[in-house]
Amino acid sequence: MDKALKGKLGKVKVLCSDSHRSYIAFAKSSSLTHKKFNASKGQRSVDKIYHVQNINNMDMRLRKFMDSVNGVATKYLQNYLNWFLVLEKIKNSTNRMATAGIAFTSNTAWTEFKNIAVEHILFRT
Repeated sequence: MDKALKGKLGKVKVLCSDSHRSYIAFAKSSSLTHKKFNASKGQRSVDKIYHVQNINNMDMRLRKFMDSVNGVATKYLQNYLNWFLVLEKIKNSTNRMATAGIAFTSNTAWTEFKNIAVEHILFRT
């Protein structure tokens, strides 16, 4: 985990995951507060504010979107992720055309998507 996440957590202070010992060790070595869930017992949140449902939901929406395009060449993956982010940005907007125009001109869509994921930290279990 250190190799995959080193330097990518930025301002993250809390890790939300299951109780697997690798997460416990990673949180300790990274000086992160670790909020543990027991999914097998139906636990969905800790202290009523720490949960992984936002990221699980985003993961589900991304998977559904990727399934709808019937396979993506790695070469074009960034374009599909940008498209997904545009759709996410405009889905609740009252002025969708203006929002879409702003989103389409963004050259930081992937960075924004990663920041959303990192802010909520997802470790699928």
